[in-house]
Amino acid sequence: MYEVVLHVYDLTRGMARQMSPALLGRQIEGVWHTGVFVYEKEYFFGGGIQAIPPEYVVETYGSPVQVLRLGTTQVPHEAFMAFLQDVSPRFTAASYNLLTNNCNNFSNEVVNFLVGTSIPQHILDLPNEVLSTPMGYVLLVLLAKSFPSMWWPALLRLLHQTTSNNSHPFMALCLVRVVVLVAEVPPAATPPPPDAASVVALLVDRVDQPSAETFSSALRIVYLSLLATILATPSAAALLAPHALRFLPFVWSTWHRLPRSHPAAAVASAIVFNFAQTVDLALDWTVQFTVVGGVAETLDMYATSSVELSTHDQEVSACDDDYIEWEVDDAID
Repeated sequence: MYEVVLHVYDLTRGMARQMSPALLGRQIEGVWHTGVFVYEKEYFFGGGIQAIPPEYVVETYGSPVQVLRLGTTQVPHEAFMAFLQDVSPRFTAASYNLLTNNCNNFSNEVVNFLVGTSIPQHILDLPNEVLSTPMGYVLLVLLAKSFPSMWWPALLRLLHQTTSNNSHPFMALCLVRVVVLVAEVPPAATPPPPDAASVVALLVDRVDQPSAETFSSALRIVYLSLLATILATPSAAALLAPHALRFLPFVWSTWHRLPRSHPAAAVASAIVFNFAQTVDLALDWTVQFTVVGGVAETLDMYATSSVELSTHDQEVSACDDDYIEWEVDDAID
């Protein structure tokens, strides 16, 4: 007999729980991907039927958020392989359907064949639950791990919409950050998706416009957080790095205009650190000058503010001493 185990992964790695109330108007616990572990391998649907050791699945999807032991099966391995051969024409990259033929539908068929039961219903119902909300379809398209070709075009349209109707871009920027965290832009060996590069270029355009000077502190932090996330993701960083001379001034101006205890300072420093780690600064002296000059200006600003703060503290201390002396003299009188 062979144990049948369902591994449940959250494609958003916790982001869905945090962001779904704002995006959907209701909270969802995760965007689920499932795989069935049996016969010492994990079977799942992703661009076709996959069968790999579970430790390699973790490298892509992270550790499972749930491990459900569904029982044991007496189905011989050879019979199971024949079953997979029979259903494989229905589970291909071309046959994928976000709502009716996704990884969870495949897992459900496998579990039903092996042990005669279904996977938890809430996993199967998630697409329709999300689809019932105004932004649900966009979010599902963006986070469907097995259907990456639609992420970036949908994001690009959404960003253009926020520009054309002057709506607040916060939601769109959060979606971009989710996709960068979850998606894997093709590695440098293959051309990056054109729409992914267009999304990054549009973000740079936003922070390189004179109107960026009017951004609120909250909106600046969102943009900074997104830039830091992109730079921390090697494949996405390659799309952003060529625009350094356009987005770094926004980073410096935000860093300089706010108190050093402000959260934006930490985010801005993360951007500079990630950028310096990602890019060979020696390749372009203008970029090198921009980074070094910005760091020097920031250090000078901090040094000046420290002196001013120290002077202010001394003045306050002197005032306190005068007040204490006055109280003592008054008490003696």
